Amino acid sequence: MSRYGVNPVKPDGLEPKWGIRDTEFLLRLIMTSKIDGSDLEVASDVVKKVKELHATIVNQKVSI
Repeated sequence: MSRYGVNPVKPDGLEPKWGIRDTEFLLRLIMTSKIDGSDLEVASDVVKKVKELHATIVNQKVSI
């Protein structure tokens, strides 16, 4: 099993927090990257997940 498939937990027991700047940076980085055709499907899935996470974070920030 890949160690990247599990959300890491800090020693204090708290899960890492993601913010708007984090997800915006990742989306910008992915969009400006050159991605080989063999990785295109995986990249597409990752972008969808990051966009969903970004939308969730934005909606949380607005509702507070």
